[in-house]
Amino acid sequence: VTAKRDSMRILAIVLGEKEGKVRNRETAELLDYGFNNYKITNIKKKGEKVGEISLLKSDPEKIDVIINEDINLVVEKNFDNKEFKSEVKLYNLKLPIKKGEEIGELQVKDNDEVVKTVLLKSNQDMKKRSFIDLWGSIIKSLFTGDLIS
Repeated sequence: VTAKRDSMRILAIVLGEKEGKVRNRETAELLDYGFNNYKITNIKKKGEKVGEISLLKSDPEKIDVIINEDINLVVEKNFDNKEFKSEVKLYNLKLPIKKGEEIGELQVKDNDEVVKTVLLKSNQDMKKRSFIDLWGSIIKSLFTGDLIS
């Protein structure tokens, strides 16, 4: 049996019970237990910035790393708003990077245990700077004293 309340769906399975009335009662008890003791909490929202990529000789110089989906977890109702830790792991990236390309993953951890992993994708193109652009940056840095990126 499956049931949904608000945004949480629970699946209950009772095996080995031959009587329908008993099976229905046990299933209802399982569903009630789940809905009474657990809830869904949002850890990160779609579109939230979780980091930044900066690659040598890239145009643009930096792009934001953004989550492409909400990250929700099932927690106990007496959840004390403890913080889950998240860690961004970027792949070994090479230019050019296309919009929508997988660039890494975000791991959500409870203590040291990974409880959810979400793929991260580029939200825009990142191309290799041309030779002329690089020379322009060098000349500009000579006059402004800025570091070349």
